[in-house]
Amino acid sequence: MITTDDDEVAQRARGNRAFGAGEGVWGTNYRMTRLQGAVGLVQLRRLDAMNDLRRDRAHRLGELLSGIPELTLPVEPPDCRHIYYGYTIMVPEAWAGEGRERLMQWLQDERGVGTVVMNNPTYKQDKLIAAMGYDGTDLPVSELTGERLFCLSLHPLMADDDLEYIASSMAEAVELVASG
Repeated sequence: MITTDDDEVAQRARGNRAFGAGEGVWGTNYRMTRLQGAVGLVQLRRLDAMNDLRRDRAHRLGELLSGIPELTLPVEPPDCRHIYYGYTIMVPEAWAGEGRERLMQWLQDERGVGTVVMNNPTYKQDKLIAAMGYDGTDLPVSELTGERLFCLSLHPLMADDDLEYIASSMAEAVELVASG
């Protein structure tokens, strides 16, 4: 489902939903079923409340993780409203790649804490860009940053106990990776 008040985005979305018909653009067929639309409309009514809950959970997780100096936590500028679709954390530069992977693997294997890398450089996610010959040497800062970022599990309905478990598991994992 797409909602927008931008006429250009609306035209592109309509083109995508019906092979571009009537919009003068190339498109595909990303139409949803009536059932998906009905569920989407119900969920849309809950969007603000769920975003508020997600923000609350993210802020609480940030408080719990704030005492771990090896982690760079997400920042919400005063004039912005982050909804924390992904709770993105950055590990130290020395942990890029292998250290981050060890941290993530330990969290999953030893504590059952889910993590995911959502911020890879584009050429690693898009075969067309990779096929154009881009690789890690083209954008070394993006490459290094991508090797340091990962997201922790976060859901609007997580209880404080869940967040405390994640934070204590993270503290333990960081200590293990830092000790070599």
